[in-house]
Amino acid sequence: LGSQVRCAVLEDSDPLSKKVCERTQRWVEEVIVGYNICPFAMKPVSEKTVRYVVSDAADTETLIRDSWKEAALLLDTDMDVIATTLLMAPNWAEGVDDYANMGYWMEDYLEEDEEPIFEGALSTAVFHPEWTFDGVGERDPVHFEKRSPYPTV
Repeated sequence: LGSQVRCAVLEDSDPLSKKVCERTQRWVEEVIVGYNICPFAMKPVSEKTVRYVVSDAADTETLIRDSWKEAALLLDTDMDVIATTLLMAPNWAEGVDDYANMGYWMEDYLEEDEEPIFEGALSTAVFHPEWTFDGVGERDPVHFEKRSPYPTV
């Protein structure tokens, strides 16, 4: 991993935050980009415009708050500096179903026509180490499309 990892730590995060950032960056490079899971990831990774942020969030309310802070920063920053943010929550205490529901709520909120809060300029995706798709066999590799080392927005 290069020294160019952009790792930010939000208030009161665990002292192992640097390791969380490094492990997540390695996952992005080796899995997401390496297996071309997301065709949009290559450019910001190669241009080093991915911001990795560690949140101390253990619950939905705190993680949504931190996500909106990062969203506002993305809108206020030139894409040549920060093109995307990965917000990791290694202290997440709620289950994977609660995490998925939070992600669906965030997606729906960003897509509402009545609320131009982020003016259609942002989208969100959530990843979780225990992610599984309904109706798919337990050992199916498709689950890894949404699995990450830590709960990540």
